Amino acid sequence: MRAVLAALTTALLALGALVLTSPGTAKADEISGAITQVTTERTSGFDGPLRQWENFDVRANWAVDSTAKAGDTFRLTIPEGGPEIQLFAKDFPLKTADGQTVGNCAATPKEIVCTLTDFVESHDNVEGTLWFTARATKAYDGSETVWTSGDHEVTIQLPGSGGVIGEPWPRPTEPQKAGWQVLENGDLVEYRIAVPASYIQAGTRVTDQYDSRLKFLPDEFNVAEFPEGAWNESGPDWEAGGRSLEPNVDYVLTEGPDNSFTVTFANAGLAGATYLIQYRMDSTGVPVGTEFSNTAGIDDVEVTTRVRKVDAGGDGSGDLPPTPTPSETPTPTPSETPTPTPSETPTPTPSETPTPTPSETPTPTPSETPTPTPSETPTPTPSETPTPTPSETPTPTPSETPTPTPSETPTPTPSETPTPTPSETPCVPPTGPSGSPSQGPGPSESPCVPQPPAPSDTPDTPTGPDTPSSPNTPLADTGGQVGPLAVGAAALAALAGAGLLTRRRRG
Repeated sequence: MRAVLAALTTALLALGALVLTSPGTAKADEISGAITQVTTERTSGFDGPLRQWENFDVRANWAVDSTAKAGDTFRLTIPEGGPEIQLFAKDFPLKTADGQTVGNCAATPKEIVCTLTDFVESHDNVEGTLWFTARATKAYDGSETVWTSGDHEVTIQLPGSGGVIGEPWPRPTEPQKAGWQVLENGDLVEYRIAVPASYIQAGTRVTDQYDSRLKFLPDEFNVAEFPEGAWNESGPDWEAGGRSLEPNVDYVLTEGPDNSFTVTFANAGLAGATYLIQYRMDSTGVPVGTEFSNTAGIDDVEVTTRVRKVDAGGDGSGDLPPTPTPSETPTPTPSETPTPTPSETPTPTPSETPTPTPSETPTPTPSETPTPTPSETPTPTPSETPTPTPSETPTPTPSETPTPTPSETPTPTPSETPTPTPSETPCVPPTGPSGSPSQGPGPSESPCVPQPPAPSDTPDTPTGPDTPSSPNTPLADTGGQVGPLAVGAAALAALAGAGLLTRRRRG
């Protein structure tokens, strides 16, 4: 049992150690010595030593090293023992030119503390500046002082010819007015109007005209009375008998419509006393560096003062670390693998297959169909016979030889067949038995008996496709020629017969 408890205790201790050393719980550190330099500048326009209650500008340079991390802080402190100098309270960021936030600062009257962001973890050479307004509130004999940045001391040279001289404020003998920016809140401007009792009677009115960019704050308004013993060389002394007057009893406050207000006293002033009217205005939204003018009038007397708005701020910057250039890994050069040369495979030469020469199919030459030559019909020589009364021998009408219709054969394109021109058949007069021409019965000449025309050579029938010709079937053209020949022969025979008859009648 004890062994188990011991093991458990050891494990818990180890776990606690891990939690304590976890990176997420790293403690923020204060960076000592981040403020490297501080300078001052006088802005009031006065010469000589710095005066009590006078404002001046302060500028400080800061820088942190590469170990800085988010949450770390640095500060600038005004220690006790030196001149009484106070800062204007203000919260402000430290931004880069492109708007990144490097840190955030909070200023109080005695110290400025800045907290870094994670910007410092991603940048190198992080640095910047602070600027603010300070005020000397007490006299000081030296020309320099020492401020601190953590454990480090920073020497400060005061502006002017050296030291801070006290600014006495003896009891005024005539109305006065003063104003300044409030240290604890840089947006507030405070004014004071001092009026000797000799100027105040029952019903005396003090009128104040203020800048239209300022807002009057009635709740921050007060009227006080300081008897003769309650005002010394340094100004009013509350502890010596100063008191606040009762509003609406000792005085009446009336706000005007034109950025003004009026204080009306109910009673005459206490002999030897000084009356102090004190109030505040809000300058929120008004740019830093703006100057406000304010004028107060008591009867025929006017007093004016001016206040310049001041501020506090700062900035920061840093460099991105260089991107490491990766070392170039040499690309290995692959050894060349020889490309094998493929052995040439001989392309087989195909044996020529002889193209068969087709045997010529002889085109059959059609046998010429002989054109029948008509046999000459001999002209009969009539023998003299007694002339009978001839009966009219009818002219025989030759029967038409039908043209055979050939079987359809592909029509060849025939060569033009010349049309035969028949030769003129000479007219031969009929001869008598002696061979001399016979005389006709009348004055008119006997008709000339035409002779049959000599047959012309019939052109060969164009060679067409092989069509077997029928031996008994004449061609169409031949049939066309036989008909006229037959008719002609019949006519000749008729004419010869008529001639014989005539001769016989004459004999």
